Amino acid sequence: MLWLDIALAKPQDAEQAFFEFDDDAIEDDIPRMQLVGLSDFELAHLGMLTVGAYEATMVLDGDAPDEIIAEIDAKLVAALAALPKHDLDVLATRWVNATGNPACGEALPELHDFACRGRREGLSLLYAQGNDRASGEAGDED
Repeated sequence: MLWLDIALAKPQDAEQAFFEFDDDAIEDDIPRMQLVGLSDFELAHLGMLTVGAYEATMVLDGDAPDEIIAEIDAKLVAALAALPKHDLDVLATRWVNATGNPACGEALPELHDFACRGRREGLSLLYAQGNDRASGEAGDED
């Protein structure tokens, strides 16, 4: 199963946001969320639907595929943040239809909230993409 880990942080804080935290440690103030079933494929489609293009920016390139951190296209973040909540259902339907992935409709409200918060606080939406199959977890049945 694919997933996106998303953090609200400045690009220079990418390492801290994704690699330097411990569940037992005192929590930092970096907001995080995971969108299960989504990848940068879906983000690209959302960008095409909202702003006509999508270009993520590489922030950190690690040794393994799940150590690559990118910044969600700032134009997409701005468009999501400017979108009134009452228009989310229409965009969610269009996004699901464009990708064929029902998880998009469920993820849009959370992504919208993060975009609004990121714009308000001057933070980027950074993400890492993962795949359970790549990590060798048993029971992956995509």
